[in-house]
Amino acid sequence: MKKYLLFTLAALLIFLTAFHISEEITQNADTVIFIIDSQIDQAYLQSPLAKIRADSSHGSKTASIIRSRSGVEIKALNVENIFGDIDQDKYLAALKEIKTYSENNPEQNILVNISLGFSEKDFQAEIIRELRNPKLLIIAAAGNNNSEIKIYPAGFEETAAVAALENNRKMAASNYGDYIDIAAPGLLAINQYLYLPSFNFSRSIISRGSSFAAPQLTALISKMLAYNEELNPAQALEIVKATASPIEDQLYENNKLGAGALNSGRALRKGSPLYFYLTIITYTALILFALLTLIMLWKRFSFVSLFILAALAVLLSLAQPYLIILYRRMGFNSIILIILSLIILAQLFKVILSYYFNNTQNIKLLLFFSYYLGEKEQEEIIMRIVSVLNNSAPSSKKYIFNSLDKSIKPKKIKIKLKILARLNKVALLEILKYLQKNKLKAYFIGEELKKTERNYSERAALRADLIYYLLKKDYKKQELTAQIISSYQDEFLLIPLKNILKKRSRIITNEHSLYFILEILRAFANKAADFSQLLRQIFAESDDSWLKYYLLQAYKTLGKADSDYQEFLAQNKNKLNEPALLALQNNEEI
Repeated sequence: MKKYLLFTLAALLIFLTAFHISEEITQNADTVIFIIDSQIDQAYLQSPLAKIRADSSHGSKTASIIRSRSGVEIKALNVENIFGDIDQDKYLAALKEIKTYSENNPEQNILVNISLGFSEKDFQAEIIRELRNPKLLIIAAAGNNNSEIKIYPAGFEETAAVAALENNRKMAASNYGDYIDIAAPGLLAINQYLYLPSFNFSRSIISRGSSFAAPQLTALISKMLAYNEELNPAQALEIVKATASPIEDQLYENNKLGAGALNSGRALRKGSPLYFYLTIITYTALILFALLTLIMLWKRFSFVSLFILAALAVLLSLAQPYLIILYRRMGFNSIILIILSLIILAQLFKVILSYYFNNTQNIKLLLFFSYYLGEKEQEEIIMRIVSVLNNSAPSSKKYIFNSLDKSIKPKKIKIKLKILARLNKVALLEILKYLQKNKLKAYFIGEELKKTERNYSERAALRADLIYYLLKKDYKKQELTAQIISSYQDEFLLIPLKNILKKRSRIITNEHSLYFILEILRAFANKAADFSQLLRQIFAESDDSWLKYYLLQAYKTLGKADSDYQEFLAQNKNKLNEPALLALQNNEEI
């Protein structure tokens, strides 16, 4: 279990590291995004988790899409007048401000998101031409008039025009035409809350239009530029167009919806090998973490582990926004330090717990812990309880018996039966009673009996009890006792068993006892090899076909050392009837 835990923690560390590198790449990118729009709430510029409301401004909705998909710097330019309308003068001033910024920062990549448009083009044509630059790209919404008539700035050759899609078809209201460069989903979700590379799941839709398609392209290109510093915005746009997916719309066939539907994952993978490898590492580590967690849970809870893992997955999915906030506020190093601290504290707690287990005599508390700890710790607790009970008055066992009477879970019952089986003076009758009551197999009891060093008188008493209940006229107790002896493998028990077989007519009062003894000999195999001639003698004297079946089954296991082993089986094969004949069918040695 410790090995699996170490691998699980390693997978988690790799996942966190890959995620952290991805975040660092986008946050440290030499790229800036300008958003020309209405007033934008600062929360949407800073946090990818800011929740969009129905009354959020158009600019805030646009900013939330970009911020949820990209960590690069965003600058907001408000072009709204006091009446809530887009002001042309403010719009031109914003473009001029961007031009000045570009001239002052010639090495920086600049993306301009414009999710608005005008029917007039002349007043802005000159400044748009002046902004044309390999390091600068204007991304504009195509408009929502369900028309082929251009709106501007989307209609300018210098800009990247984005149409809106819904269900991989043109959104009903979206504009279209041969000037469109690319199309993207035009649905705005209330919040994007999964932030792994190339995936972004959302909750519910509240707004639609090409205004919310354009920022998706803006965010994508900003990530491409962050992951590959060799690219400029124009080159990134060409990669986006080359990796676009087909659209199920006749307008696409007529070249009215650009290169196709935006395919973020494909574009990022083609644009940057680093993104591809980070994505592979991230998801491989995440899958390994999930599988290793499942293995550890399975070892503890079996099929219930599937439901536990599913519940954990749902919980983590719902908690993702808060985990992202925690990451951004605390930083990667602090989180790793916390994880390491928790591991150290857990190990320290285990040491303290182990010390307590080895020194306490509180059986009730020890039993309680044994149900929930790992195999190694559980073994320590069982050994401690056995030690306490062996050195206490016989009445101290009553707590175990009372607890067994109330237990219904097989795991708890087995732990208590293991304790009883390891005592120096084994309460075999009680063990058989609880095995029978709870319909459990008894083989594990034999394994537990081996784990205690008993003195001569204790071993003799145990052997006497085992022989007694094997011969007792109680079929279920006989069966359980036979299972215990078969797994206990105490060779001294073979001595009384041989005497019983020799004097079977006087000692064995029911045929089941004889059958169980033969099954025990079969389990002992080569250890009971000296029984072979006795079994052949009983076989020759018996006319009982069922008894011959069990005799042959046992002899086939323990008689292989006989010089005439194969001859004996071959001679009897043609003389037998069913069911005895079944013991020799499909026997490859004949």
